[in-house]
Amino acid sequence: MHVEYSRTDKVCEACAQNVLDFGIVAFPVRRAHLTVLPWRRERLKLVCAPHHRLARTRRVDVSQLDGERFIAFERDIPTRKTVDRLLECPGTEVR
Repeated sequence: MHVEYSRTDKVCEACAQNVLDFGIVAFPVRRAHLTVLPWRRERLKLVCAPHHRLARTRRVDVSQLDGERFIAFERDIPTRKTVDRLLECPGTEVR
């Protein structure tokens, strides 16, 4: 078995071209020549340092992220696009 990390679009393209037997992605690219099967359903998780003000919070509302700095995926990655949409909350701005 060979395991490799790659972008969703590259994984889907490699599967479509029979370079890979299968791929595991967070947000599959729908294509006529690919079969997409649900594998697991997981919630997005917020990760922060143990001393951060939200570290002991059980649930975090988007409004609690106002003004926070965060590390994100590249802008054209489906996961990033989804996170950006989730963060589009009036009165909330992340850096």
